[in-house]
Order: sequence, then C-alpha cells, then structure tokens
Amino acid sequence: MRQLFRLLLLLALAVPGVAAAQTFDLPGLGRDTSAYQQELQRRFPAGGTPQQRIAAEQRAGQAEGRRDYAGAATAWEERIGMGQANGDHWLSLAQAQLNRQPPNNQRALQAGWRAFQLAPYGEPEVAPLLVIAEALRRLDRPVQQIEALEAILERTDSPDNRERLEAARRAAGMLVRRVATEPDADPARACISFTNPPARRTDWNPGDWIRADPPVPSLAVEREGDILCVAGLPWGASTRLILRAGLPGEGRQSLRQDTPVTIAMPSRDPRIAFDTATFILPRGQEARIGVATVNISRMSMRLIRVAERNLVPMRRDWTPGDALESWSASSISEEMGRVLWEGTAELQRVEPNRTHRSVLPLPDVLKSASPGAYLLILRQDEGRRDSGQTAALPFFVTDIGLTAWRGADGLAVQARSLQSAAVTPGLRVMLMARNNEILAEARTGDDGLVRFPAALMRGSGPVAPVSIHAETSDDVAALSLEAASFDLSDRGATGLPTPGPVDAFLWLDRGIFRPGETVNAAALIRDPAGRPLDLPIRLRLRRPNGQIAQEIVPPRQDGGAIYWPLRLSAGAPFGLWTLEALTDPDAPPVGRTTFRVDAFVPERLEVTTGPVPGPLVPGPTGLRVPVTARFLYGAPGSGLTGQAEMRLLTDPEPFPDWRGWRFGLAQEQFAPDLITFEIPETDDQGRTTLTLDLPQAPDTTRPVKGEVSVSMAEPGGRETRTRFTVPVRSTRTLIAVRPGFENDAIDAGAEAAFDIAAVSPEGRAVAGALRARLVRERPNWRIVVRGSIARWETVWRDEPVDAQELRVAANQPARFARSLPFGRYRLEVSDANGLGITSIRFRSGWAGVESAEVPDRVDVAADRRAYMPGETARIRITPPFAGRASVAVLSDRLVSLREIDLPQGGAEVEVPVDASWGPGAYVAVTVFRPGEARNGQPGRGLGLAWVGIDPAPRTLGVTIDTPQMVRPRQRVEVPVRIANASGPVLLTLAAVDEGILRLTNFASPDPGAHFLGRRRLGVDIRDDYGRLIAPAEGELALLRQGGDEDAAADALQPPQRLVSLFSGVVRTGPDGTAMVPLDIPDFAGELRLMVVAWEGTRIGAGSKPLTVRDEVVAEALLPRFLAPGDEARLSVLLHNIELPQGEIVAEVSASGGLSITGPARLAATLATGARAQPFTTLRATEGGEGTLRLAVTGPNGFRVERESRITIRSSRPRVTEVAGAELPPGVEMPLNPPIDRFVRDAWRASASFGAAVRYDVAGMLRAVEEFPLYCLEQSASRALALSAGITDEGDPERAARLQRAVDSILDRQRFDGSFSMWSANGEAQQWLTPYAVEALIRARTAGATVPEGALREALRFLDEAIEDTAANTPEERAAQAYRLYALALAGQPRLGAARRLMEQLNELPTQLSRAQLAATFARGGDAQRAQLAFSSALTATGRRFWGFDYGSAPRDALATATLLRESNLMQDRLNQAMQVLPGAEFIPARASTQEQAWAVLAAQVLGQGTRTASVAVNGSALPPRPVIATPLSGPGTARNLGSAPVWASVSINGIPREPLPAAREGFRVTRRFFALNGQPLDLDRVTQNTSFVLLVELRSETNDRHEAMVIQGLPAGWEIASRLPAGDIAGMPWLGTLTEVDSQPALDDRYAAAVTLTPQRPFARVAVRLRAVTPGDFELPGGEAQDMYRPGIFARQNTARITVLP
Repeated sequence: MRQLFRLLLLLALAVPGVAAAQTFDLPGLGRDTSAYQQELQRRFPAGGTPQQRIAAEQRAGQAEGRRDYAGAATAWEERIGMGQANGDHWLSLAQAQLNRQPPNNQRALQAGWRAFQLAPYGEPEVAPLLVIAEALRRLDRPVQQIEALEAILERTDSPDNRERLEAARRAAGMLVRRVATEPDADPARACISFTNPPARRTDWNPGDWIRADPPVPSLAVEREGDILCVAGLPWGASTRLILRAGLPGEGRQSLRQDTPVTIAMPSRDPRIAFDTATFILPRGQEARIGVATVNISRMSMRLIRVAERNLVPMRRDWTPGDALESWSASSISEEMGRVLWEGTAELQRVEPNRTHRSVLPLPDVLKSASPGAYLLILRQDEGRRDSGQTAALPFFVTDIGLTAWRGADGLAVQARSLQSAAVTPGLRVMLMARNNEILAEARTGDDGLVRFPAALMRGSGPVAPVSIHAETSDDVAALSLEAASFDLSDRGATGLPTPGPVDAFLWLDRGIFRPGETVNAAALIRDPAGRPLDLPIRLRLRRPNGQIAQEIVPPRQDGGAIYWPLRLSAGAPFGLWTLEALTDPDAPPVGRTTFRVDAFVPERLEVTTGPVPGPLVPGPTGLRVPVTARFLYGAPGSGLTGQAEMRLLTDPEPFPDWRGWRFGLAQEQFAPDLITFEIPETDDQGRTTLTLDLPQAPDTTRPVKGEVSVSMAEPGGRETRTRFTVPVRSTRTLIAVRPGFENDAIDAGAEAAFDIAAVSPEGRAVAGALRARLVRERPNWRIVVRGSIARWETVWRDEPVDAQELRVAANQPARFARSLPFGRYRLEVSDANGLGITSIRFRSGWAGVESAEVPDRVDVAADRRAYMPGETARIRITPPFAGRASVAVLSDRLVSLREIDLPQGGAEVEVPVDASWGPGAYVAVTVFRPGEARNGQPGRGLGLAWVGIDPAPRTLGVTIDTPQMVRPRQRVEVPVRIANASGPVLLTLAAVDEGILRLTNFASPDPGAHFLGRRRLGVDIRDDYGRLIAPAEGELALLRQGGDEDAAADALQPPQRLVSLFSGVVRTGPDGTAMVPLDIPDFAGELRLMVVAWEGTRIGAGSKPLTVRDEVVAEALLPRFLAPGDEARLSVLLHNIELPQGEIVAEVSASGGLSITGPARLAATLATGARAQPFTTLRATEGGEGTLRLAVTGPNGFRVERESRITIRSSRPRVTEVAGAELPPGVEMPLNPPIDRFVRDAWRASASFGAAVRYDVAGMLRAVEEFPLYCLEQSASRALALSAGITDEGDPERAARLQRAVDSILDRQRFDGSFSMWSANGEAQQWLTPYAVEALIRARTAGATVPEGALREALRFLDEAIEDTAANTPEERAAQAYRLYALALAGQPRLGAARRLMEQLNELPTQLSRAQLAATFARGGDAQRAQLAFSSALTATGRRFWGFDYGSAPRDALATATLLRESNLMQDRLNQAMQVLPGAEFIPARASTQEQAWAVLAAQVLGQGTRTASVAVNGSALPPRPVIATPLSGPGTARNLGSAPVWASVSINGIPREPLPAAREGFRVTRRFFALNGQPLDLDRVTQNTSFVLLVELRSETNDRHEAMVIQGLPAGWEIASRLPAGDIAGMPWLGTLTEVDSQPALDDRYAAAVTLTPQRPFARVAVRLRAVTPGDFELPGGEAQDMYRPGIFARQNTARITVLP
C-alpha cells in the first residue's frame, strides 16, 4: 500500500494550454447566401450544358464591356445557376450588383460572401472582402464594414488597406462592436468591445462613461486591454447600460452619441468546487471540509478509502493540488475503494446565483480510520431537473510534518508531529526517484533529522529524486521536491547567488565588443571560504541564441586564476553573449558573466545633469534643469544640442522627512506616459538648460516622479545619453498614513494604530479635515470554470468596520487606533475638501499570506552588522506564536540545526561565527505551532537574519599612481601599489576608452563585492504545512445518513579607433608595486584604468581615469564607411585646448579610392579652449580602402599628423558570377574573372578544374562556408562539404574550419542524443538528426575530432527511433530511410527494419530516400535489394522543394549519384545518374546550402577512380587531384597538362559596381520610413541628427514554409541606433506587431535578420531605429529577402540615392 501511495505523491502539476484562432464571420449571412444560391439554381435544376455556361459568361462579359451592369448581373446569375461556379464568377456577380443602377447591395453582399468562402486563404480573399466592405458601407452597417477591412489588413498589410480602415473608422466614429456576457464570473460581468480601441492613456476613468438605467448598486467598470468590462450585473435579468457620448478612443476618436446597450445576463450554471490547493488533513484535527456551490441546495455525499490497487489508476486522473476533471469525478465509484460513509448534505440559506460557502463536517468514522488516501465525492441531488454536477476531493490524513533543506551538500529532512510540534526520532525516511524506486533511506535521529548526500540528488530521468516519503508503523507522509521552494526575498534573503563548492569570479576588460575583437576574460577560482583552488576550469562561450560558440580549458595561473584572450569571429551576431566557467561540462556553471556584441563606435562625450533645482510642478511654469556636456578628452562640449524624454512613475517615498509614511491608494495602478523635450545649444562652457514642463497633473492619487533620459548630439552626429530622476509635485494636498507596527501586521486582538497627517505639495504638514474608513477584507470564493473543471478562487470583499471624522493640525498628526480580531483589513483616509486619498492594507493575528507556499513571518535580527571569525552573534527572535523552534545556520548547505522552546514574547540565542562561512551565513528560525494549540490547526512561521563576516582582513588596498593626463603615441609605465598583502600579489590592468565603457554603464571589476558581499540564501526550503486543510469557515451543512507538465564576409572596420588595452597577469615586486607598461595609441579621450589584484584569500580592485590628448585635438568626423559614388560632408574637429590663440590649420589629403572635392586646407583662428569645425567634401571614387590624412599645425611649432582608414564598398549584398568551359588536353586558356564589374577589394575569385562535374566546385564550397548563420542544417552542410577535402591550394585552415563546424553541430545535441535546430534546448529534428550524424561520421573520417560519447548517443537515438516509427506518412518514411542509412554508414546496419521499409519502396517520397535505403542494403551486404532500390531511385526524378528534408531535384540527383558511386554497384547505371547532374548553369548564388554541400561531396566522390585533373595556373603546375581549386588574384592562364579534357570554371563573389535591378520570385518585400511620431518620413528632407524608424515587411506568396534572410543596406550617412524587439512597441502602435527574429548579425553597413515564414503566418515585420549622422549624398540599397534554403525564392528592390542635409 505504501509503495503505491508513493506513486500518487510523485505527481507534478501540469496545466495544458489552449489556443484558439478567430476568423472573419458575419452571422446569418451564410444562410442568406445559401438561399440566394438555391434560388439561382432553381432556374436550372439539372444544371447547364458547357455551351450554355460559356454563352452566359460571354453575355456577362459583353454587358460589362458596355457598362450594362444590370445585364451583367442577370447573366452572372444565370451562369451561377447552371452549376460549377467558382469564386471568380461570384465575385463578378457581386461587383455587378454593386455597380448596377440602382445597386442591389444586399445581393452584392451575399455574392461577395460566397466568393470569399471559395477563395484560398490570404491575398485572394482581399477582392471579395473589399466588395463585402463596400456593400456593408452602403447598407449602413459600419461595425461589420470595419471588421471586413480589418480582415483585409490581416491578409495584406499595405498603406492603402490601412488608409481604408482608418477612413472607415473616422467616418463611423467609435461604435460598439460586440458584447460578451460572463455569467460564471462572480460578480457577473459583460465585456464590450469597440470598433476603435478606448483611449490607452491613463488620464480618464472608464467608470465615468458608463451608467446603468435604472442604477445598479456596486456596478464597477474595469478595463482589460482594449475592452471595457462592466461587473456587478444582476443574474437572471436584463440591464440597460448607457455609454455616454464622448467616451474617448484612440486616434482622437470618441463615442459620438449616447449608446444604449441592453445586456441579458442568464442565471449561473450549478457548480460544486473545492479548494484543491490543500489536500492534507492533519490527523486529530476536526474533520471539516470547505466547499463552494452555486445554485445547489442538496448534494449526495460519499467518503471512500482508496484501495491500494486503485492508487495507480487514480494517478492518471489526478495531480495533488489540482482538481479532478468533472468526467473523472462523475465516473468514480465504489471500485476505487471501500465506501466508509454515504449520505446527503443539505445546504442552508442558499441564495440563487450566489456563491455559497459551506462547511461539510466529515463523519465520525474518519476519526477512527488509519492514515492514508481518501476520496470525498459530492454530486448534485439527482432529484433536480438539472442534476449532473459532480466534484471530488482526494485528500490524505497524516500526523507527520516534513521540512527539507536542499543545498550543495545534499538534502536534510526533519520530521515532527503536526499535533505536538515535537521532532519525531526513529522515523523511516526514504528518498524516492521518479520511477518510484527508493534511492536511499535512513531513520531520523534524536533531533528528527536525516541527511542524504549530494550525489543522490544529481540523478536525472527515471532516477531523478522527486520526493521524500516518511512512515511509521501506523502513518505515512510525503513531501515533493519538485514543488517550488519558499521565496524568502521578503525576509531579507537577498544578495549575490550563493556558490557551490567552487566559486568563480569572471571579469572582462569591458562590456561591449565588435565582431572580430578579442575579449580579455579572466577568473579567480575560490572555495566558499575564499581560499584559492587550483582546478582545471572549462570556459564556455555561448552565442545570444544559447548555442556554444567556443570552449577551452585555459592554462592555470598562480593564485587560483585563469586568463583567456578569446577572439570573436568576424561574423559574431548581435546580442548578449554569455561566458561560463565550469568544473564539469555537464554540470551547471560555477561562474558567469555577459557582454554585448554590436557594431558600435565609442561615445565622445560625458553628459551630466543637475543639480535638479526642485520638484516639477504641473502648470505653465517649467522646471529648468542644468545640463553639462564635456568631451572625454577634457574640454567643454560647447555648441551642442539634444533631446530629452521623460517617463512618469509612482514615487513611494516622495519626501525625505516623511520616510515610512504611505501616500495614495495601495491598490492603484499607474501607467507611465512618455513626454519629449528639445534641449537648447550649450554655451562655451558646455552648459545648457533643459526645461521640463507638465501642463497638467497626472491622474493618480500617488506621488509621482519623472525618469528623464537626456541625449546630446556629438559633433559627428552621434548621441550620448544620461539619466536622472525628478520629483513631480501635484497642486493638491496629500494624505500621509504611518502604521505604528512593522511588516503590515499586528497580533490578533492587538491595537492597530496609525498616525495620519495632511501634507502640502512641498512636503510640509498642514491642517485639514479628513475622513478615515476602516474595512475588513473578508475572503470569499469565486467559482471559475477552466475546461470542464469548476474551481474556486479566493477574492476579498469589503466589510465596513468603522469610520471617523478627523481634524489634523499642522504640528500634530491625528491618531487612529482600533483593536482588531484576526483578519485582513484596509484603512482609507480621504481629504474631505479635495481629492487626496491614501489607503494601507494590513493583517491582524499574523494572518497567513495569500500564497500557501510562503510561511508566516518570524522577526529575526542580529545584534551587529559584521563579526570576526570566532566571535558570537546574538540573535533576537520575535515569533508570531509560541511553540517549538528550529534554529538553522544556512550557507550553501545546512551548517547546523538545534531545537529550542520559544515563548510568546520571544527569546535570544547565541550563534558562534565560523570563518568557513565565507562572507557570512543566514540564521533561519522556524517556529512550529502544535495542532492542539489553536482549533486543531498546525502552523509554522519562518524568519532569517544575515550574519556577515568583516571583509577588511581579506581586502587588498590598490593604488594607481598615474598623472591626470598623458600624451598619445607613447609607452607609459603605470605604477600599481598594493597594500595589506602578505606576499607577492598578482594583478591585471585594463585601460579602456571611457566612451566604450559608457555604452553599457560598465562597472569596474570588483572581486571583493563578489566574494565578500552578502549572498542570497543558497538552500532551498520546502515543507507541506502550506498544503494542510485548514478548519473550514462558513455555513454548516446538515448531513443525513445513507450508507458506506555567420556574417564574416560582410563585416568591416570603421575608421573610429577603439582603445582597449589589457596587461595580462602581472606580478608585483617585493615592495608590493608593479610597473605595468601601456602603449598609448593615437587617441584623444579618457581611459579608465582598472586593476584586479589577488593574493591567497585576499582580493582587491581599483580604478582611475586617465586623460589622453594633444595640445590641439584634431579629428576627421567620418561615417563608418562609404559606397563608391558617395559624397560626404567631411567636417574636421579642431579644438585648441592648451595652445595660445592662433591659427590652427589642417591639411587634408586622401588616397586609395578617396578624393577631396572641396578645399584641402581647413583653418580656423582659435583662442585657448575654442573649437571650430570647418568642412570640405569627401568623395568615394572607387571601392577598396581609402586613407585620409590630416597634417595639423598651430602656434608654438605644434604639428601632428593623423591618419584614418575607411572601407569603401556598397552595403548591397554580395553576388556570384560563374563561367565554365571545357579545357582540352595541352591547351592553354585565359582565366578572366570579371573583376571590373565588382567593387575593388570587395571580391574574391577562384578557379576549379575537374573531370567528373561541370559546375563550380570551389564556389560551392566557399558559398556554404560563408553562409552567415549557424543553425543545425547549415552547420551540418558546412561539415559535409568540408569533409570532402576540396579546398583552395595552400589552405592550412580547412581542418580548423571543419572542426568548428563539427563543434557547432554538437552544440545542438539534446539530452536524448538527437539534435535541435538552433540550440540544444529545442525540439528534436527527425530528418536533420540523421543528416547531422552523417556529417559527423564523414567529418571524423576526414580527421575531425568527434567525441565517441556524443556519436554513440546520437546513434542510440536513431536506433530507438527506428523501432518507435510506424512509417505511415511521407515524413516518417523519409526520416526512417535516413536513420537506416546513417546507422549503416556508422557500421550498424539494421537490415530487418530496412526490409520492412522496402515493402513501401514505391511510397518513399523522394529520390534521396530511395537511394538511402539502397545504400543501407549495399553497406549491409544485400546487393539484390540494393540494386532494386537504386533502380527505383534513378527513376524517381523531378521532385519539388519539400521543407521537411530541405531538398530539391538537384540535391537528390547529386546525393543519389554519390551514394551509387560509393556502393560500387550498378556502375553501368552511374553514367546515367551523372548525365542528369546539374551543369554550368548550377551556380552557388542560386543553390541552397543542401545543394552546395552535396555538390562539393559529389565532386569528390564521383572523381575517385577517374582520371585526375592535372593543370598549371599562371605557369605553375598544381598537384593532380580529381578536383583542383585555386584562388585567383586577377586575370591569369590555365593549361591542361593531362591527356583528357577537364571542366574549368571561374567564379567571382563580391559586391557589384552596378546594382541589380528590382525583381522577385515568391517573395514580396516592402519598406517604409517613419518619423518617431508615426508620420511618413520624406527622405529628401532628412537632416543630420534626425532619428527615425525603418519598417521592413516580407510576405511569402508560395504558401510554403521559408527560412528567410531580410537585408536592408544602409546609406553611409545613416547608422543603426537600436533594433526594435518583437511584439508591440510602446508608443509606436503604427508599427503593428513585430516578428520574433531567429538571428541578427552585428553589421555597420546594413540591417539583417533571419525570420521564419509559415503557411499560417506568411509574413514578417521587423523594424530598426536609425539616425542620420553624416550630411552628404549617399547610395540607398533596395531591401532584399531570400529563402536561405531556396535562393530562387527572393525579392529585391531597386537602389536609390538619398541626401542627408546639414
């Protein structure tokens, strides 16, 4: 019995989700349309002949041609009546009915509806919907017209369709769309939706705009999103609501007239519901169960003791803490066990439609029954007409209470009696696994405690520990280990995460990096006490999508440190990357840090605000806030402008003198608003004033503050931001209330006292007349129905207790005090003469909190903040009740535990402080109330206190002795001095541009805060006291007895210099000083010097700013790149900081694709501290890299030369061109890649030679390698291609690239051995998993390292999947064939399963699947079946693209020929297979990654055994191979040295000089530019410093699934300010809902995003915020999109030019 009882208690709560889709529908119109169709068909009951149908169509067409729409309508009616009518016929009829005179709008509506029904989903539905919308408009049915236009917008989102919808909304005004009643809500309510959403702002109250006629008491209006819900409507009656004219809506729409709405609210359905959150009945407690009912007065009642044999069947229908499904409850009978008692319950004083709470006293037979599982079944009395409601409550009876502490050392469990609260020695305690096996067992000691080691807690799958079971000879109990542990953050359990046995502090030199940069990562490894650990640590780098990018075990440094200079790839994607430190690859990390990757440039300014002169007072007078801008190189930021944004937030403590007082309604919600301001130009000292104004006070009772974001424009057009907060003061008096007790709770029967004051807007106490109202919030039940389950939830209703008029004086607050019994209360105090109001909610009797999983509070406090090891901490305990208490010391484990008796008044205990605690430990006190003490209900309370250890002895003093300023372009020695060390100290020094650090608000690394700071509680605490069934309250029922669950090629380096220097690990000398050399580059700005030091258990950190500059700062303000033909306004910043007044001259020169078309000499006469910004014009003449040089001279012989390099290339995507020809023996041919058609230095060319295939093999390999993303398919394709061993001559990196591809595949391996698309946490891919396995096997053969364990798990998954697959669908058959082949390739053929699949050979869906089955037989030695399957494969050609296997006809042909060649069978048929292979027209740019990978592998395999190619390029003979690939740097020659002809191909990949024309195939891409207020942007009038939004929309026209890449190249004068996230963007409703992207490369010159389109959602919408930075004339590439696996599906816009005005 007990073992099966454990099965029941292993269950975890699982709530399924339900999704519903809404479609456009006009109720009743379908019936009318059918009647119309039947009327037409009565004219031709037998249908028409084909000749009659053709004649009718001709008559209709002729009538339309002469605009005789009445005749056309008649002809179309005849045609439809003849039968076989399609949607076009009905649409033509609808249009004719609309256009005839007079129009027949009703018939047009019906015909349009039928056309809509016949149209396929998507764009074909738009034309019928337009007709429907027009007919509805003419019929004056604006609500349905708007719904039709909304349906159009869902299918085709275009500017025209948006304008139609907005015009209809403007014409109709705001109208009621529909009303939905909710009679099962308590109170009943109705929700009203509108054609235009109600205003989303917060300065209006919906309740002011809706009234009942006649009035209904307690009517409440609530807003839920864009609907208004009216609660408190009477059941079984009709209520007339009046929606007042003027009810505000979005877009300046409003309700134009009073609108009556009559709501008929039906009576509620009968319901029975239990509180299922509690299911444990303490043994000895009075047996009463609470139940809520609706419209039920009599129930039959049955109590069953669940039999042992039925615990397992019961498990299938019920989870502890959840309710039984109603159908399960109805089907439960005596077979579940023995009926102990049966009878009826009569409910007293039942009111119709009201939730009635009753108490069911359980029969006396339960008192003598043994502990175990019981079932209480209630059924509505069957004598009633509407009988059938059933509810069942499973519950358990026990006297065992369990408490568990789970930490790093394992699990500790203490058992005690629920009735006496005493610990229980000698109790058998078992640790249970998921499979119901006993992992370990022990008996409790005298302290009631048992411990289970940590090793037992690490099990997974079937042996994962899930619960604790305890039993005596006559009792049993269980505690789930999977339920949520206590959230004790409200008890002070806050701080850094508690480490395990190993703690790693990771630090970086900064928080943001560009692709291709080096991240200097270091770590200190310590135990919990802070001692160094010499352990091998694995560092793992994760990309933003969670996949592993790199992994290494770096060399260990002295002092328990490691250092890893990790280099990011040039195609590192945008987003937040994570670096983890691990001791075990399969265990959670012991340390973690994050950094961002983006195409950033450093900030140049420091912007500060304040001091804020005072609060912001709503009204005509604004608040003037000082703003100061400073160049980071130490000069004032004069002549700069900016913008500010203010968001309003509530302020819980608005006045320093009123701390601890409450203001405003506790339950009020306040949505912040966003307000923008312009900032005037700064003066000579970099100062300006921001004027904040607020025309009217925000609509809230609570004090408000403004969070202000200030951005100042740098001279180069970029922006620098800062933030500050300003209090906002209303003009009305505030009410302040201060409770005279802590934690919003008092003891039952004690006095709740409050001080009450009136406060002026300035924060001074004033006199006033106030009114206090005290209410008790009584818990009540509300029945909710989810699915078929009726449940009850607790709601709180106000019960007036007291009210009093108060007068407060300016110097004396009023006092309000009442002694209150147990319960929850709310005090409201309002201003009798104004609108001020404040409320405070509190509890009396230390009432249990609303969540059953949070214990009552015990006040625990230590006598000091910090202690030295060996001292004693005195802990004061103030409990909510007297009882037994356990005092535990907790760190990352249960350190110690002792029992004490705790009186009502509390006590003090002493706790010795131990150095092994590390930074400190928590003292946790749990007080247990015996069940015999209060009405038979056990209880417990819990409190914590942090006992910290003084960090001073473990802290190193760090001093950096550098001057305030140094000159650039030199080496400096940085003295770093360490104090408080006992030996040599190790340290690192980073010197980083403050403009980089400010981008992420990077905090200087501080190991002291990590190792010596306060920790979060590192132990999970659980018990089942929150699951105890409390003694029920309510009306007593009468019982009556009755019975018994990568973009590397596109990256560029901008001209803006990044300064980030890192020393590595440095050792101090005997005097504690280290001299760290730094090479200061050509730089003007501020470096932050950051030191981290360590020695033994001591650690320290320090930082210091260092200004770097020349006497004159001269800088060319360049864009990040230029495109050929661009002209940019080249401003040169000249800032005379230290020289005397005189002429500063900058001589500008350019080379390498750049030219100066304006003045080359830029000069200004500048006083000391003055700044000028002369300009000229810079033109990009050709692609490549341009160099700009400044030769700057000034007074006192000053001279400096500066140089900047800028990439010149278009931001258009790269393209590939291929040319091929046969090269006869002995013949020399020219190799002429068309480099003149490509941007200089933005192309790569190669030549390939081979006898087996006639396409560009080298180009295919390069294309699959350079694909910008790394999903499973792309990584496996890359590995498959690289495993062929075909690379350019002299390519030493192939092995490394192959290994990276293998690692990328393994990063996506799931726990079960299968593989997922983007990360190891995704869904298993059935076809891609064997594809990945094949790639791994071929890569291992080619020399890559593939861990044996990973491959073994993958093969095991395939083996199990073969047995679990029925192969009844095309998808299953294709996946099954690949699984069999992958196992055969690994040397594990499954011929039995292959023979079973052979029976369905003709049903295998693709040529590849048949070839894979054939190859399986070939590798297994069954040549006869292999030949039959290969013969079938060779005839199964001509397939279409199929998303399941990412395949196409060329891919299948290449793979089939490859497998046939490897089988060594049917070689006479190999030529036939090779003849259908793609040829010279098969180019990389039009090939998918699948096709590219198999093209490379096929070239290598098919070339084996044939004559090798032997060629000389540019006179140098290349090693003979079946396929030869070699790079080209320009035109050349090739000679065939062999005796047979070879196919030669030349390919070039790069950015073309001339853009490709607009075109599309299967995709449609649109782009729109908006100002920040949502208005369309005129690109011809964009000025420097303008911010705006680009919206790109992609739509598929194929009704297929697509993995697409969207690309929008940027003009060189624009930059990305921020990428907008998925979903609805606050403040930008005009964008619509943005799509979740799969990946985003971090690029300077373009925005790119990978998105997924499906037949159900064939469109994507992405947006990015841009900023115009550089004035000039620039190329604007067209938007592009392409299917990543079917490049032939694409869309491309034309290229244009734009101008950025100064």
